[in-house]
Amino acid sequence: MVDTLARKTKNSESTRIVFDLEARIVEGTLAGGFRLIERVLCSEYGVSRTVVREALLKLASRGLIVLVPDAGASVVPLVESKVRDAFIFREAIESAAAEQCAARMNREEAEALLAIAAQFGAEYDRRARGEPSRIHDLEEEFHRSVVEGSKNDFFINNWQQAKLCLFRGVRVQPEELLKPEKREISVDDHLAIARAIAAGQAEEAGLLMRRHLRSGRDLMIQNLKN
Repeated sequence: MVDTLARKTKNSESTRIVFDLEARIVEGTLAGGFRLIERVLCSEYGVSRTVVREALLKLASRGLIVLVPDAGASVVPLVESKVRDAFIFREAIESAAAEQCAARMNREEAEALLAIAAQFGAEYDRRARGEPSRIHDLEEEFHRSVVEGSKNDFFINNWQQAKLCLFRGVRVQPEELLKPEKREISVDDHLAIARAIAAGQAEEAGLLMRRHLRSGRDLMIQNLKN
């Protein structure tokens, strides 16, 4: 009984650390190359090295950090090849998902997607003014709704598994996106995709999603090169 409780406690502590570090990496607070030092993490979270090592192993299995013998752990950097691979995956999955949404979403689901898309304008304006914004959360919510709305288990399971790595690029969007001429990527594209899905226009929805993702990919790569 004691051993079981100890394991459960260790697992819960490890899970707490994973969720926290995961969020900081995806949001860009912990940048690529940042070293995660065990003794520092032990002090920060008030746990043993065993718990920290377990958390780091989980993060490594999700592709967010790399563990190097005698060198410790560090955050995997966003590099062009990884960004391209992530967007190739997203384009394949999400464009097809958008097409299936147009055929499979019911009226209530389509209206919910439209409601999410309609919030981008106000959140984009808040972010442009330097105010707290939910635009990153909306981005993830919108794309998750499209994938889940496809009702295709193959899309849903694979997208969920890769989500953390895929959305690192979204969370650390370049400030280039705040320029008025780029507003369409964050605002207009989502509305257009949602409207095509709600109207049952499968081919149009897929094409719009593909164009949207390619625009995001190009900005991310441009930002990495600057």
